[in-house]
Amino acid sequence: MKSNVNGNKKRIIIILCISALVAMPIADRVFAGVLNKQEQRKEQGGALSSRQSKFDCRIDEFMKSPLLGVGFVSVDPNGNDEYNPVTGQVEPGTSHLAVLSMTGLLGMFAYTLLLLNAYKTSKRDNSLNAQFVMLLLVAMFTHAWFEGYVLSAGGFLSMTYWMIVGQNIDCKYITEHTL
Repeated sequence: MKSNVNGNKKRIIIILCISALVAMPIADRVFAGVLNKQEQRKEQGGALSSRQSKFDCRIDEFMKSPLLGVGFVSVDPNGNDEYNPVTGQVEPGTSHLAVLSMTGLLGMFAYTLLLLNAYKTSKRDNSLNAQFVMLLLVAMFTHAWFEGYVLSAGGFLSMTYWMIVGQNIDCKYITEHTL
């Protein structure tokens, strides 16, 4: 079984390398918008300048209501953060601080327990599926520090994030026979 897993890893690495080589000639056109955005950020004062004010707003909201937060998928309308009062759209800027500011310590405690359970469950399983979904969880968790989608009900990234969390928790129910 161990050699089969190593063979699968080698195949995945080969596929990723070939995909990267094929994508190189068109990467500059595909990522032109991202490169322009990064250049604008540098001119505004740094890579995190667009997020720093949002981080500060989330921390201020948490300080105003540390136990229960300001409300699920809400921002403090008296704060410095921008939101659309017509549609109610909120751009929190960071998922994890948004969970902390919106749900307070009680919600953050539940959120943290859920993520730890998901991580531990997939960490215990040595199958390729468990390793893959654990890697996805770590990648999405890291990405969520700079994008505020965890509580964005109906959003594609929110749905993807919670599906990955669920897949990690479900690793204990998947056996080698079902793969």
